[in-house]
Amino acid sequence: MERELDEYFANGVRAVWVIQPVHETAKIYESRDEPAAIDSEGSLQAPEVLPGFELAMRALFDHAGRRE
Repeated sequence: MERELDEYFANGVRAVWVIQPVHETAKIYESRDEPAAIDSEGSLQAPEVLPGFELAMRALFDHAGRRE
């Protein structure tokens, strides 16, 4: 993942969300350094890339846990 992050940002990507479903956490990278850690009560956002978008982590994991 570290090499992939380097490649993403070298190619102009402005935000990366790395989701850890087992731990129900995520990291938001808006640069290669200093990701924001998000727990299961937080939300995914990237206002510089997706203004107004917000996805609650709880909703994401609740939906992912459903088997239909």
